Amino acid sequence: MKKIISLVIVLSIVISLISSFSVSANTTSGTCGDNLTWTLDSNGTLTISGEGDMNSYHFGNLDTFLVKKIVITEGVTSIYHYAFEGFDKLIEVTLADSIDSIGNGAFMRCNSLQSITIPDGVTIIEDSVFYECTNLQSVVLPDSVNIIERDAFYNCSSLNNIVMPKNMDNIEWKAFVGCRSLTSIVIPDGVKSIKQEVFYGCSSLKSITIPDGVETIGSGAFRDCTSLESINIPDSVEYFSDGAFYGCSNLKSIKIPEQMDYIFSDTFYGCDSLTTITIPENVFTIEYGAFTECANLQSITVDENNESYKSIDGVL
Repeated sequence: MKKIISLVIVLSIVISLISSFSVSANTTSGTCGDNLTWTLDSNGTLTISGEGDMNSYHFGNLDTFLVKKIVITEGVTSIYHYAFEGFDKLIEVTLADSIDSIGNGAFMRCNSLQSITIPDGVTIIEDSVFYECTNLQSVVLPDSVNIIERDAFYNCSSLNNIVMPKNMDNIEWKAFVGCRSLTSIVIPDGVKSIKQEVFYGCSSLKSITIPDGVETIGSGAFRDCTSLESINIPDSVEYFSDGAFYGCSNLKSIKIPEQMDYIFSDTFYGCDSLTTITIPENVFTIEYGAFTECANLQSITVDENNESYKSIDGVL
């Protein structure tokens, strides 16, 4: 009988130890800044708390597949470069208002993340912050943001809603490459240049508003925007770089700005639905291949005051 009682006691102790080990195994912690700590609980919530900047993206032996939610509490002022790269099961992120900087690639390839609100005070959306977040659908940007850096939303193929802050003055090249679900975009008034390949492959983009004041449209800026049917280009635009509207197969009409004097090669390559186009007075060079593969282009009209080109019966 005593042996049985002893065995029961031993088994109880072993079970208790196993239980304790399981609880502790589901809650890990460490540091990620001089005054910052991180904790992962059993529900998959990673909490970062304390005061100041993150200065590391290493979370020890943390299995990133366990992280479903990130909470960054008030007092934390920055997110380190690539801090949460590849947290594939991350669904929800809550960012404190104290955050004023989010580093390059911070949420790169967080493929389960669907929406995020950026705190007021952040001024730059850094390089590749949401690179290939393929399920990201909605991003709320505060008015404090004035720059979106290159590749910021590269291949965010589910992104369908983003409102550009009114104070923004710079959108860097390839910022929205491959955002195939984006249907409309309004460029803020302060932007002077639409950079190289910024909307390349945005195949659902049907509407874009370009403000008066934009001066240049970069190489391949709207390449393969196959749903774009028309676009109003303000007269402030001085030139399109090569291939600006390459492969815009549904583009039916476009007005070339009055002060434009040069049309680069491949500018309208493969614009199959373009039927007519007017060359303004100041154009003195149209590079070879500017209208290649425009199979339905029936008429080219040249301003009568143009000294370099003429059209006769719709033929250049």
